[in-house]
Formats: sequence, C-alpha cells, structure tokens
Amino acid sequence: MNTLTKKSNRITAVRGMGSALIAFAGWVVLYIVFGMINPQVLTLGNMLNLLRSMAKYLLVGVGQSVVMITGNIDLSIGLVVAMSAMISATMMSKGIPIIAAVITAMIACLAVGLINGVLVGKFKLPPFIATLGTMFCARGVG
Repeated sequence: MNTLTKKSNRITAVRGMGSALIAFAGWVVLYIVFGMINPQVLTLGNMLNLLRSMAKYLLVGVGQSVVMITGNIDLSIGLVVAMSAMISATMMSKGIPIIAAVITAMIACLAVGLINGVLVGKFKLPPFIATLGTMFCARGVG
C-alpha cells in the first residue's frame, strides 16, 4: 500500500469525514454545472463576491468548529454576533470613531466568551446551560 492510499484511508476514517467529503464534492459538481449553464458564475469577480459575502460565516464557523471539536456546544454564538453588531452600530451612529466602536464590540464579545469559559471550565456547568444563559444576556444587550 503506498503512502497516498494510507493517508487517504486515515483521513476518511475520521468520524463524519466521508459525509463532509461527499458534500464538498457535491458543491463542486453544482458549481461546475451552474458554470456551464451561465459562464458568469466562473468569473473572478463572482468568486471574489462569494468569498467576500461568506467571510463572516467562515469566521463564525471556524470558531464554532473549535468548540465542537472539544466536545462542547455554544448556543450563544449567533446572539453574540448580533450583540456585537448592535454595539458597534449604536456607537458609530452616536459619532464614536469606527475603530473605537469595533474594539468595544470585540471586548464585549471576549467578555461573553470568557464568562462561558469560566462557567464551563471552572464551575463545571454543562456547556448547553452556560451558553444558553449567556445567549439570553447577549440578546438583552443587543
């Protein structure tokens, strides 16, 4: 057995990796089919627009993936994003500089993450309960 086959067997042995690879292959096939139907789909401008519009979901997805890899769950992530948007938008509408508003929103999000981490790590609260509570707090702040 060559090393490429061994590596591919090791990758597909990871739980859920087969489904992820099939979904990715399906996405590639769909993209090619739509590109054949409309050649504008395969242009550089369209690809850049897709990447630009998906960047926020990629950032949230990477963070959530790290949490899920550790065997935990974070229910508060969506409302923490909403809270940060509301904090920064409110501050900017009051005339506060963009940098200060963004830094303040980031600090607020870090505080929620720290609270989640302390509740789960130090106080041994189940992640579902801890993040459910901070989700409602973030909703209230937002």
